[in-house]
Amino acid sequence: MSFTPSMSDGCLMLSEPRAALIRRLAGALAEASTASLTLQEPGSEPRPLAARTTDLPALLRPAPIGTRLKTPDGCTITLTDEGCTISNPGRALLEALGPTNR
Repeated sequence: MSFTPSMSDGCLMLSEPRAALIRRLAGALAEASTASLTLQEPGSEPRPLAARTTDLPALLRPAPIGTRLKTPDGCTITLTDEGCTISNPGRALLEALGPTNR
């Protein structure tokens, strides 16, 4: 299974199978010491989450395309048809995700 991140216009784009992507995101958020998140599915109100006590993979597996996760430091992760985009990822999250193709 390959992991191919790339940067475009300040956004990190990840393309890989959804289950692997969700596990990678959950692990990277934990490694980056993200303590809280806001989850917003399309057409719904934002919901605050405690990242350390929430089973993110179980929560995100059925999440529809367009679902957004936001961190307190301004990072936004948006689920897309091909994977996800991450705007303003911050250094800790970038390091947790690994090298990118620029």
